[in-house]
Amino acid sequence: MKVRTAAVVGLALSATSCNAILGIFRGASLAVTSRGEGLAGLEVTVQSGGDTWEFTAADLSTDPFGVPESGTISVELRLRQDGAVVAEGTASWALEGDVEWTADVQRTPYPFPFVDESFADHPNPLPCWWWWCYSAWRFDIAEDAVDDEGESLWLVVWRVHPDECVDVC
Repeated sequence: MKVRTAAVVGLALSATSCNAILGIFRGASLAVTSRGEGLAGLEVTVQSGGDTWEFTAADLSTDPFGVPESGTISVELRLRQDGAVVAEGTASWALEGDVEWTADVQRTPYPFPFVDESFADHPNPLPCWWWWCYSAWRFDIAEDAVDDEGESLWLVVWRVHPDECVDVC
Protein backbone atom coordinates (compact mmCIF):
# COMPACT_ATOMS: atom_id res chain seq x y z
CA MET A 1 0.00 0.00 0.00
CA LYS A 2 2.77 2.46 0.92
CA VAL A 3 4.71 1.65 -2.27
CA ARG A 4 1.58 2.09 -4.40
CA THR A 5 0.75 5.43 -2.69
CA ALA A 6 4.32 6.65 -3.18
CA ALA A 7 4.17 5.64 -6.86
CA VAL A 8 0.88 7.49 -7.37
CA VAL A 9 2.20 10.61 -5.61
CA GLY A 10 5.43 10.43 -7.66
CA LEU A 11 3.46 10.03 -10.89
CA ALA A 12 1.21 12.99 -9.98
CA LEU A 13 4.22 15.20 -9.22
CA SER A 14 5.89 14.16 -12.47
CA ALA A 15 2.73 14.94 -14.45
CA THR A 16 2.38 18.29 -12.71
CA SER A 17 6.02 19.16 -13.44
CA CYS A 18 5.72 18.15 -17.10
CA ASN A 19 2.48 20.08 -17.45
CA ALA A 20 4.06 23.15 -15.91
CA ILE A 21 6.96 22.84 -18.35
CA LEU A 22 4.51 22.41 -21.23
CA GLY A 23 2.54 25.43 -20.07
CA ILE A 24 -0.70 23.69 -19.20
CA PHE A 25 -0.93 25.49 -15.86
CA ARG A 26 0.34 28.84 -17.10
CA GLY A 27 -1.94 31.80 -17.38
CA ALA A 28 -1.81 35.20 -19.01
CA SER A 29 0.17 37.88 -17.17
CA LEU A 30 1.11 41.53 -17.51
CA ALA A 31 4.06 43.51 -16.19
CA VAL A 32 4.12 47.32 -16.39
CA THR A 33 7.62 48.74 -16.83
CA SER A 34 9.26 52.03 -17.74
CA ARG A 35 12.38 53.05 -19.59
CA GLY A 36 14.19 56.30 -19.24
CA GLU A 37 13.57 59.44 -17.28
CA GLY A 38 11.01 62.20 -17.06
CA LEU A 39 8.20 59.96 -15.86
CA ALA A 40 7.90 61.20 -12.25
CA GLY A 41 4.29 62.32 -12.80
CA LEU A 42 3.22 59.12 -14.55
CA GLU A 43 -0.11 57.47 -13.70
CA VAL A 44 -1.05 54.13 -15.26
CA THR A 45 -4.48 52.48 -15.04
CA VAL A 46 -4.96 48.95 -16.36
CA GLN A 47 -8.46 47.50 -16.79
CA SER A 48 -9.60 44.08 -17.89
CA GLY A 49 -12.45 41.76 -17.06
CA GLY A 50 -13.86 44.06 -14.39
CA ASP A 51 -10.50 44.35 -12.60
CA THR A 52 -8.56 47.60 -12.28
CA TRP A 53 -4.91 48.08 -11.34
CA GLU A 54 -3.40 51.52 -10.75
CA PHE A 55 0.27 52.45 -10.71
CA THR A 56 2.42 55.55 -10.39
CA ALA A 57 6.00 56.00 -11.57
CA ALA A 58 7.20 54.92 -8.13
CA ASP A 59 5.45 51.54 -8.60
CA LEU A 60 7.22 50.68 -11.84
CA SER A 61 8.57 48.20 -12.79
CA THR A 62 5.92 45.78 -11.56
CA ASP A 63 6.17 42.06 -11.11
CA PRO A 64 3.94 40.22 -13.58
CA PHE A 65 0.37 39.87 -12.35
CA GLY A 66 -2.42 37.66 -13.67
CA VAL A 67 -4.81 39.00 -16.29
CA PRO A 68 -7.69 37.25 -18.08
CA GLU A 69 -6.76 34.87 -20.89
CA SER A 70 -9.33 36.36 -23.24
CA GLY A 71 -11.21 39.59 -23.70
CA THR A 72 -9.65 43.02 -23.94
CA ILE A 73 -7.17 44.87 -21.80
CA SER A 74 -6.95 48.64 -21.65
CA VAL A 75 -4.04 50.75 -20.43
CA GLU A 76 -4.57 54.43 -19.72
CA LEU A 77 -1.55 56.70 -19.31
CA ARG A 78 -1.43 60.19 -17.81
CA LEU A 79 1.71 62.25 -17.41
CA ARG A 80 1.43 65.18 -14.99
CA GLN A 81 3.87 68.02 -14.65
CA ASP A 82 3.39 70.82 -12.12
CA GLY A 83 -0.09 69.44 -11.41
CA ALA A 84 -1.30 69.61 -15.02
CA VAL A 85 -1.82 66.68 -17.38
CA VAL A 86 0.74 67.17 -20.18
CA ALA A 87 0.20 63.86 -22.01
CA GLU A 88 -2.44 61.17 -21.94
CA GLY A 89 -3.82 58.34 -23.98
CA THR A 90 -5.36 54.90 -23.94
CA ALA A 91 -4.24 51.69 -25.61
CA SER A 92 -6.17 48.43 -25.79
CA TRP A 93 -5.66 45.01 -27.32
CA ALA A 94 -7.12 41.52 -27.32
CA LEU A 95 -5.77 39.17 -24.68
CA GLU A 96 -4.59 35.62 -25.36
CA GLY A 97 -4.07 32.63 -23.10
CA ASP A 98 -0.61 31.67 -21.85
CA VAL A 99 0.89 34.99 -22.97
CA GLU A 100 3.30 37.06 -20.91
CA TRP A 101 2.55 40.70 -21.74
CA THR A 102 4.72 43.67 -20.86
CA ALA A 103 3.48 47.26 -21.17
CA ASP A 104 6.61 49.43 -21.33
CA VAL A 105 6.24 53.21 -20.91
CA GLN A 106 8.87 55.46 -22.47
CA ARG A 107 9.34 59.22 -22.79
CA THR A 108 11.51 59.77 -25.84
CA PRO A 109 11.40 60.93 -29.47
CA TYR A 110 11.63 57.31 -30.67
CA PRO A 111 11.03 54.25 -28.50
CA PHE A 112 12.87 50.99 -28.27
CA PRO A 113 12.40 49.15 -30.49
CA PHE A 114 12.79 51.99 -32.92
CA VAL A 115 9.66 52.88 -34.80
CA ASP A 116 10.35 53.97 -38.36
CA GLU A 117 10.12 57.77 -38.76
CA SER A 118 7.71 57.24 -41.67
CA PHE A 119 5.13 56.20 -39.06
CA ALA A 120 5.34 59.55 -37.21
CA ASP A 121 1.85 60.60 -38.34
CA HIS A 122 0.38 57.08 -38.48
CA PRO A 123 -2.62 56.52 -36.21
CA ASN A 124 -2.19 54.36 -33.10
CA PRO A 125 -1.31 51.57 -32.71
CA LEU A 126 1.92 51.69 -34.66
CA PRO A 127 3.31 48.44 -36.03
CA CYS A 128 6.60 47.15 -34.70
CA TRP A 129 8.74 44.40 -36.08
CA TRP A 130 11.22 43.61 -33.30
CA TRP A 131 11.07 40.16 -31.66
CA TRP A 132 8.12 39.94 -29.29
CA CYS A 133 7.06 43.55 -29.97
CA TYR A 134 3.28 43.50 -30.33
CA SER A 135 2.47 47.17 -30.95
CA ALA A 136 3.38 50.73 -29.98
CA TRP A 137 1.20 53.73 -29.13
CA ARG A 138 2.44 57.31 -29.32
CA PHE A 139 0.90 60.15 -27.30
CA ASP A 140 1.83 63.81 -27.74
CA ILE A 141 3.33 65.73 -24.84
CA ALA A 142 2.23 69.36 -24.44
CA GLU A 143 4.69 71.62 -26.22
CA ASP A 144 5.63 73.57 -23.08
CA ALA A 145 6.41 70.30 -21.24
CA VAL A 146 8.67 68.70 -23.86
CA ASP A 147 12.28 68.15 -22.75
CA ASP A 148 13.67 67.07 -26.15
CA GLU A 149 12.49 68.03 -29.62
CA GLY A 150 10.00 65.49 -30.98
CA GLU A 151 9.58 63.83 -27.58
CA SER A 152 6.43 61.78 -27.01
CA LEU A 153 4.98 59.47 -24.39
CA TRP A 154 5.12 55.91 -25.73
CA LEU A 155 3.55 52.63 -24.71
CA VAL A 156 5.30 49.65 -26.27
CA VAL A 157 3.54 46.34 -25.70
CA TRP A 158 5.54 43.12 -25.77
CA ARG A 159 3.92 39.70 -26.28
CA VAL A 160 5.81 36.56 -25.27
CA HIS A 161 4.27 33.14 -25.62
CA PRO A 162 6.76 30.78 -23.96
CA ASP A 163 6.07 28.00 -26.48
CA GLU A 164 6.78 30.08 -29.59
CA CYS A 165 10.17 30.36 -31.17
CA VAL A 166 10.92 33.99 -31.88
CA ASP A 167 14.66 34.47 -32.04
CA VAL A 168 17.27 31.89 -33.07
CA CYS A 169 15.60 28.47 -33.17
